[in-house]
Amino acid sequence: MLAILAQTPGVPVPMEKLVNWLWDGAEPPGARANLHTYVSRLRARLSSIGDDATIGTLRPGGYVLQADSKDIDLHRFRNLRRQARAIAASGDDERALELLRGAHALVHGRPLADLSSAWADGIRRAIEDELLGATLERVEVELRLGHHTDLVSELRVLVEEHPYNEKLVEHLMKALYRAGRHADALTVYHDASHRLWKELQTQPCPELQELQARILRRDRTLLPVPRARVVVSDPRRTLPDDIRHFTGREEEVRALIEVASPTRPRRPTVIALDGMPGVGKTVLAVHLAHRLAEEYPDGQLYLDLHGLDAEQEATTPAAALDALLRMLGIQGVPPSVEERTALWRAELAGRRVLVVLDNARGREQIQPLLSSAPGCLTLITSRRRLVGLDDVWSHSIDVMSPSDAADLLERAIGPDRASPPGDIAEVVALCGHLPLAIQLVGNRLRHRRAWTSAVLAKRLAARNRRLAEIRAADREITAAFDLSYRGLAPRVRRGFRRLGLHLGADFALHGAAAITGEPPGDADRLIEELLDHHLLTEPMEGRYRFHALVRDYARQRAAGEDSESVRRDAVWCQLDHAVSAALLADRLLHAHGRDLGRDVPPPDPAPFATPAEADAWMTAEYANLLAAAEYAESVGALRHTALLAHALAGYLDAGGHWDRADVLHRRAVEAWRELGEAAGEAQALLDLSGVRFRTGQYGEALDHARASLEIYRSLGDARGEADVLAHRGLILWQRSLYRDALTSSRGALAIRRSLGDRRGEARVLDHIAIFLEFVGRYQEAADRRNTALEIYASIDDPRGLLMSLNNQGDLMLRLGRVDAARGYYEDASRVMPEMSRQHDAIWRNNMARIHLHTGRYDEALTGFRYALLTYRQIGDKRNEIETLIEIGTTYFGMGQHGEALIHFEQALAFSRRISEMFEQAKALRRIGEVLLADERLADADEAFREALKLAGVIGEPYERAKVLEGLGRLHLRRGARHNARRCWRQALRFFERAGMPSESETLRTLLEAV
Repeated sequence: MLAILAQTPGVPVPMEKLVNWLWDGAEPPGARANLHTYVSRLRARLSSIGDDATIGTLRPGGYVLQADSKDIDLHRFRNLRRQARAIAASGDDERALELLRGAHALVHGRPLADLSSAWADGIRRAIEDELLGATLERVEVELRLGHHTDLVSELRVLVEEHPYNEKLVEHLMKALYRAGRHADALTVYHDASHRLWKELQTQPCPELQELQARILRRDRTLLPVPRARVVVSDPRRTLPDDIRHFTGREEEVRALIEVASPTRPRRPTVIALDGMPGVGKTVLAVHLAHRLAEEYPDGQLYLDLHGLDAEQEATTPAAALDALLRMLGIQGVPPSVEERTALWRAELAGRRVLVVLDNARGREQIQPLLSSAPGCLTLITSRRRLVGLDDVWSHSIDVMSPSDAADLLERAIGPDRASPPGDIAEVVALCGHLPLAIQLVGNRLRHRRAWTSAVLAKRLAARNRRLAEIRAADREITAAFDLSYRGLAPRVRRGFRRLGLHLGADFALHGAAAITGEPPGDADRLIEELLDHHLLTEPMEGRYRFHALVRDYARQRAAGEDSESVRRDAVWCQLDHAVSAALLADRLLHAHGRDLGRDVPPPDPAPFATPAEADAWMTAEYANLLAAAEYAESVGALRHTALLAHALAGYLDAGGHWDRADVLHRRAVEAWRELGEAAGEAQALLDLSGVRFRTGQYGEALDHARASLEIYRSLGDARGEADVLAHRGLILWQRSLYRDALTSSRGALAIRRSLGDRRGEARVLDHIAIFLEFVGRYQEAADRRNTALEIYASIDDPRGLLMSLNNQGDLMLRLGRVDAARGYYEDASRVMPEMSRQHDAIWRNNMARIHLHTGRYDEALTGFRYALLTYRQIGDKRNEIETLIEIGTTYFGMGQHGEALIHFEQALAFSRRISEMFEQAKALRRIGEVLLADERLADADEAFREALKLAGVIGEPYERAKVLEGLGRLHLRRGARHNARRCWRQALRFFERAGMPSESETLRTLLEAV
């Protein structure tokens, strides 16, 4: 009887149904009397265990279990399952998996195992179907998360238990295929097909037949599509170009490809290639990567770790993980190595990505970068054997075979320079069959038309240079470099030595021209000649790089042939160029920003002419600019240090490089201070404040802003003062100090107007409008923003217009003017049809809010989820929280309370993590509304009161009024009509004063009703 009543808690069950179900339609004498006895016993039992549940009696006859559904495992199971579906649809598979596992943990044995009746049998079958359905949903989530290997055993058991469930067969086939067990996947299909025909005389369903066909043709789209926090629409491919005519090592390449093949049982996920310098480790690794690229459609990434780099420090694990994560398109990289490692491995789970880690130093550097994701492959090259790494397949690369070495030399010489095989064999033997040495002497011979291979062999023998001994590798490679270097013209030698002094890992034409002192045309010819001699490589078009050993050699030659002053002057030429070009790029990208480098002449000729070209240049030169900044700081070049930080400020801010920006701006503050240039110090402090603001360190952000403001005021620099006051207003707003934010922004506004700075005036007006909204002064907010819109239109600033139109739409929506809001949003889309990703997400989110207000819930969910994914990709935490609340609100409107609650709880957790009190209050209020609707009055009361306290602390009247409205409904539900009226009157006073007719009318109706 308890099982029957627990199926529908709170819903009466008539006496006739109870009798029919308990006795299978054969009512015995005294059945109804027995029911009363059962009820008495159940009431006593429930009372003895202290349970809040009880059984109520109905008139004319029947009973109801008065209990909270959350205390009944079956209903808790169903709610967790609904929540899992909803949060998975919002892109959070990890949380969905937690919920589904929580649901599974509630299952204890067979449902209604001790009951035997027609009713029990029917309910048992229905519950078992639900349990299997939840298991299928969990398996689908785990497959998306890349857990296919772990699922195989469980799925085999499930298929045995449910042999005719073709969905289970499908999942098992996919899991096996993704684990590289293609034959096993096809065997599962064959067994299922045979079973279905033999026992049911039917064929597999069309979906299963199509899956078999796709496995047979090795369809890569069956590989898991990652649904991680960040979605990358286009896999990144950063491999250097493959050698067009890769020579030799055929058996070695074939063996390595076989080892790395996804079809190989127990295939290694990490392969380490080690060997002597110049043996061709990188060339072989890149060639292998290109050969295997089709097997890894989600990306092929390359990173040089500078493991044994005499000039540049080895890449730290933290920096390497930052670079790799950004290659995958991830913004907002976490600060610690541990968090980055966890994120890197989580992002690779479920993907098929190939990673080449070049020039590794040792285990400590490489260990955090490795992933055991079964669908991925990592190729490592190192001059050292990577002893101490677990689960790594190592391969030592030897010199080339005599025949391969001869082929390489003949290709290097060129098809028009036929040579006797004996002479070729002698040359490659004298080179020790070392690829780098062979390529160098071959190139030399190609450019010496009067030489023959016999002449070359004689010269090599005469010099008695041997390259085969591994322990003598460095000296022998130097001998090979000497041969190439001495074959260069004096001007090319000089350029080679200068380029060797370049501070970055690679360079472009204008950087080469700067450090060599050559015009760009001559520098281009110099680069071409060095490329022909393989003293330079071109990993991507227009970017040039030395092999670390070749660069060491170039620097040794410079130290031996050029004076210290000559070398220092060359590097200073690079520093001057870096500062000049970076300042020019910053001017193009941020035309209305403060320019501290007005006295620095622009580069001539400039490497770029448009903002788009400047942005591309800044991206390509970013590492070199950082290297230049490091060098400038190390040699006490104060002005270079300060100006480089200033020029990079906008780029660092846009890219979210907060750690690096913090270091550079702190150094800039000290440099400007030591130089005695107060204006520069003030700007550097403002830049540093911006970094602390972006990273949520609001207290320090205010401290730096205060110091900057004092300097600007002491200098009488009104524009600088306005910049700081406007920035400080944003910090105070984020700290929910809305009135202080208004005061600071009004000060900025007065100065902007006095200076005639129309663009700055419009931006501050838009900020003031936002702050006025948060204190409930909506008409003033609308007036201020209308003025901002007029200014933006008059000065033709589409970006500013876009932001203000979106913000004005938000205000109209809060006031309940849905059509007006839609108009502003549509105007925004017309102002800038080509929006940035962030602005596009904001606009789509806004249109989804329109759909929500007009009851078009499915369209609203689609828009919100699109925006949510974008916010997660770019690391926009505040908007991510807002969108989670909007998704929850949509579900609440659809009557799906469990799905709503999980999104509100997620938003609350995130907002607490970043100490965002407004969003906490909003999430708590929404949680209270759901709990109230579910009759969980005590929990709702707790949520409402915490939300009310937060709203009072931050002084946000709208949120406070909405919480009071919810508390009033709670009091009414408890029968406290006086308290309900008191709450509603307080809320009504605000809504009437704010001019919000819809909310006001709702509260008047409630007050009249009670």
